[in-house]
Amino acid sequence: MSVKHAVDVTRAHPDLPEGSDALTECLRACAACVVSCAGCADACLSEEGDMTECIRSCTACAAICTATVRVLSQVGYADNDVTYAQVRASKLAAQRCQEICSSHDDEHCKTCAEIC
Repeated sequence: MSVKHAVDVTRAHPDLPEGSDALTECLRACAACVVSCAGCADACLSEEGDMTECIRSCTACAAICTATVRVLSQVGYADNDVTYAQVRASKLAAQRCQEICSSHDDEHCKTCAEIC
C-alpha cells in the first residue's frame, strides 16, 4: 500500500467534503503505520532474542490500521460512530506499538515507534 496513493485517491473522491484535512491526515498516518509495522515485524524475525511481543504488536497495529484506511477511504460511509471507533482503535494500537518498539534499540523499532 502506498501512503501517497491512499491519500491521493481519497482526495480525488467527488464526495469528499471541503476541509477534510483531518480525514486525509489520519488516512496518511494510518497508511504509514501499516507500512512501518509490517517492515518492523519482518525485521524483528531476524533479530536475536525474544521479539514476540514486538512482532505481535506490530502485526496487530498493521491489521487495525489497514482496516482504518479502508473505512476512511469510503468517503460516502455515513456511520460516524463506527468510523470514530475504528480511528480510536488505530490510535490505541499505534500507541501500544510505539511503547513496545521504543523499548528496543534496533533501528527498525526506533523508526516504527517514531512513525506510529
